[in-house]
Amino acid sequence: METVAAFARQTKKYVTELNLFEDGVSHSDPFYLRTAILSTRIYIVLLAVSVITLVVFNSLGTQSEVITIRNPSEADYEAFLGKNGTSSSCPCSRVIIPYGNFTSTTVDYHPVCQSIFVSDYWINHLFSPNFTSVYQGDFRALASSYFQLLAMFCSYAKRSVHDALENFHSQTLLTPDVLLPSSLPDQIEVKSKFLQISTANSVYQLLQLVRTTTQANVLQTAIPMSTLMFRRSDISVDVLQKGDISFINKDSTQCYCVSVRNCSLPSYFFNIDLELSLHITAQEMLPESLSPENVSGFFVGCFPVESLLRSTLECLFDSSCLKTIRKFIPSSNIIGVDPLKTSQTRFAPNTSIEIMINKLFIEKWSMKPNFSDYYAQCAPILCAYTLSKRNNPLYVLTELLGLYGGLTATLRLCVPLIITWWRKRRVITSAEHRQSEYRYLKSPRLILLKFYHFYNSHEYQ
Repeated sequence: METVAAFARQTKKYVTELNLFEDGVSHSDPFYLRTAILSTRIYIVLLAVSVITLVVFNSLGTQSEVITIRNPSEADYEAFLGKNGTSSSCPCSRVIIPYGNFTSTTVDYHPVCQSIFVSDYWINHLFSPNFTSVYQGDFRALASSYFQLLAMFCSYAKRSVHDALENFHSQTLLTPDVLLPSSLPDQIEVKSKFLQISTANSVYQLLQLVRTTTQANVLQTAIPMSTLMFRRSDISVDVLQKGDISFINKDSTQCYCVSVRNCSLPSYFFNIDLELSLHITAQEMLPESLSPENVSGFFVGCFPVESLLRSTLECLFDSSCLKTIRKFIPSSNIIGVDPLKTSQTRFAPNTSIEIMINKLFIEKWSMKPNFSDYYAQCAPILCAYTLSKRNNPLYVLTELLGLYGGLTATLRLCVPLIITWWRKRRVITSAEHRQSEYRYLKSPRLILLKFYHFYNSHEYQ
């Protein structure tokens, strides 16, 4: 115990008297000795705090390492890119790349555009040179022209899409650096959507121009539908009124072709020929043998184009409706005419043909880039990768040793000067305070005041 106590006393004495700034002046002057001891203590504290701060700061810091690879392959690019915290810069040797060199597009159209219903074989079987002997409101007089128009719309939509894709594939992508594998599909997707919308808008605008021109100029077709008008009130069907160029519905509302271009009524098969219809006035009723049969989805109106745009393809999905067509048009009894399947289209059977045209009859549009083809076209000459990693202990020690010399030199120079200045300032302030107090105690006023208190105290006693 005595040894331990002696060691503790010696340690305490060593710490208390430790002097790193010992010189000749401090040996002879107590003021400077005390100043040197205080400077030593403050120096050690500041040095310890500085060293700890430097170690913590450098341990938490990161350092960057630049790796350069010349003529990197796609596998090299993806390997480095897959590492966490990796950033790269790979300038392309070919800055401008045509989209057609690395993209592939697949477009699927409505099944009607691939079916027999838009073929010349089907259209020719529906056409009859004797259609003038059939009442113009009868579907038999309109069937061939309807499907011919439908085939034309399908063909025009396909050609418009084909031309738009050809134009797109000839356009170029500006790529100063290699695009990330994740960002390339996003960029192509944006281009793809813009291409779909712009192509559909151009087709829609042209269609609107044709419709407006046809109505404004009162252009007539081979079948003068806008001059065929009559009505019948003893049957529950909507028919036309003769002479007024108007359509009268069952609720007695009237629609004029001159002002409304899409006046139309459901289409029927009528058991009446043209000669009989010409002798019927607006006041006369049609004979009881009319027996109309509806053709699901199709309409008859002022202009065949307007009638078709309002029509739907419900009949082509319905086997019973196709049987009705075969019944009234025997020439349509051809092999291979099967109803369309709803599972093959995203459009409902009751969707108007106008809506499908505005959608370009497109069922599916897929534009996908091939990153390997894109990378081969880009062909970067070199890639510079920056790797960020935490400072290792050797780096921290090196940094500390590099700063330690300058830190100790600065502290050894500044600390003694500051402490000496501070202590001399305190000594001067204390001396001035004592001198001021002494003058105050020696002042006549203070002496009189003390005498007054002393006298009063004795008098009280």
